[in-house]
Amino acid sequence: MRESDAQYLKDWSAKNPDYWQKYRAEHLAYAERNRMQQQTRNQARIAKDTSFSSNILPSGLYQLIPATAEMIAKDAVWLVEITVLQRPSDVEALNCK
Repeated sequence: MRESDAQYLKDWSAKNPDYWQKYRAEHLAYAERNRMQQQTRNQARIAKDTSFSSNILPSGLYQLIPATAEMIAKDAVWLVEITVLQRPSDVEALNCK
């Protein structure tokens, strides 16, 4: 039964290639809500898949350099270059008076 369902959906999609594009255009609020929910799901999946250790990046001062649009494929992505300016011991000395 699943194979016949899959074939039906495949055939239907072939006959209605613009259906979802038209649906999203006609239901803007639904489409935007779905995009926001998908972004939340993506962020949760990325956070779950990313194992972070505080030992990966040493403590210290860092410089952030903005990336140009030509450097990245999507404008919703932040690309950050981190350059160590001072060692942690130097930072502690600067903060003490």
